[in-house]
Amino acid sequence: MVCATCFSWQVLHLELLWTHPQHGEYPPTIKRQLEHAQNFSIVILGAALLYNLMLAEKGVAMSKPWQDRVTDYRERLDDWADLLHERETLLSSWEWSNDASPFWQTILNENPAIPRMTRDFVNRWLQLALFEPGYDSIADNQTARELLRKREFRLKGGSARLHNPRALELWPGESGTGQLAYRWYSARTIVTDILNGETVRQTEPITYA
Repeated sequence: MVCATCFSWQVLHLELLWTHPQHGEYPPTIKRQLEHAQNFSIVILGAALLYNLMLAEKGVAMSKPWQDRVTDYRERLDDWADLLHERETLLSSWEWSNDASPFWQTILNENPAIPRMTRDFVNRWLQLALFEPGYDSIADNQTARELLRKREFRLKGGSARLHNPRALELWPGESGTGQLAYRWYSARTIVTDILNGETVRQTEPITYA
C-alpha cells in the first residue's frame, strides 16, 4: 500500500499522477488504469502540437509574422517524438485498437457514451502516430493533417481556425498543448487544501471560554 505520508507528498509535488516514484505499489487495477492514461496522454499530445503547427503555418501563409511559432512547434514535435521513442517498448505492447481492447474497455466501463466519431478519431491518430507513418515523420504527413483538419471542422464548423481566417487571427499562439492530466491539477488543489486545513486544525492552540 502507498502510505499516507507518501500520498501527501504526491499531492503536493507531482505534476502528473503516474510520475510518483512509488506508483509501482498502487493496487493492480489502478496501475493498469494509469498505464493506459499515461500512454494516451503522451500519444495524443502529438495531435495538439501538430494542430498548432498547422495554425502557425497557415498564419505565415497569410503573411502573419509567425515563423517563430512554426519553429517552436516543430521543435516541440521533435521532443514529443523523443518521448515516444523512450517509451517505445511499452507502447508496442499497448492494446488499444478496438472497443474490446483493454484500453477502450477501461474507458467505456466508466463512460459508455463516448461518441463513435471520437473513438474513430482517437484510433486513427494512434494508428498514424504509432505505426504508419509513425511519430518521427508525422509532422508533415498529409493524412494526419487532414484528420485534424476534418476533426476541427466537425467540432467547430464555421468557427474552425483552419477554415476561418478571422478565427485564426484570434488564435493566441497556443491551444490545448498541455499534456493531458485528467483533472489531476484540480484534484491536487482540493486535496492540498484539505491537508493544509488539517495541519492548521492540529496546530491551533486550544482555547477555553
